[in-house]
Amino acid sequence: MVGPAQSVGPGDARSEDGRFVHSASGAVGRVDCRAADDAGRSVWVTVRTTRGGTTGEQMKDLVTAYADAVGASGACDEVLGR
Repeated sequence: MVGPAQSVGPGDARSEDGRFVHSASGAVGRVDCRAADDAGRSVWVTVRTTRGGTTGEQMKDLVTAYADAVGASGACDEVLGR
């Protein structure tokens, strides 16, 4: 479950699986990282905007793409697998 982060709070919108929390100004997402899961840890990405007019859905799309790209890059497994 996601905890508070800059521009995101406990009352903000959550994905059904609890992997993402987002508001119109920020978002947090858990990265699918096997090495972290195997170690009982987790890796999170955060995004924040200072631009007005951004919607919560745009932030959700951004953090989802970012978390998925980090997980697919293999960098998480490489760093935590050492």
